[in-house]
Amino acid sequence: MSKIAILPDARRGGGIAFSGAGDGPLMEVRRLVGSDAAEFLRLRRQALEQEPFSFAESPEELLQVSAETYAQRLREDNESFVFGAFHESKLEGMAGLFREGRLKRRHKGTVWGVYVAPEYRGRGIARAILTKVLETARTIPDLKWIALSVTTEEEPARRLYASLGFRPWGVEPAALRIGNTLIDEEHMVLELDAANSVSESKR
Repeated sequence: MSKIAILPDARRGGGIAFSGAGDGPLMEVRRLVGSDAAEFLRLRRQALEQEPFSFAESPEELLQVSAETYAQRLREDNESFVFGAFHESKLEGMAGLFREGRLKRRHKGTVWGVYVAPEYRGRGIARAILTKVLETARTIPDLKWIALSVTTEEEPARRLYASLGFRPWGVEPAALRIGNTLIDEEHMVLELDAANSVSESKR
């Protein structure tokens, strides 16, 4: 597991979060397990209720699945997983990766559910979580591509994904509909082999 120091909000002139920094409060970044199901559901529901234009799932759909079902999914040691950032045992940020199950699509995975509680934004927490997600993805045999979608108005998120190596390949008009509002989504992809080559060239 990794720990990142909670530093002042970077948007207010402070620093960013980084591994092993400082002697102040620490936030633990690790893979979620079955016993984290209640915290996962709490934060996921908060994300869906507070940021409805950022997620395809609705709070009503989330609540149709039992806590035990989510606990079972988190207990399973498979190639789909969720990483989260915990502060004093409270989950404050998360991101998941789903690997395609069909034989012809198992070279692909999808990042989903990226969310950080508002009071912790601007501190590098989303980057720390996604870094762990991508590090783990690179250990999965024959996983070559990672995809994600982001609404076109989420400019900070788009910049973060681009800085991690994701590149846009298209925009889907009216990907989401909430009431009478239609939301476009940008689709992005990360080629793991290419990303590894870039990382090695910088050493």
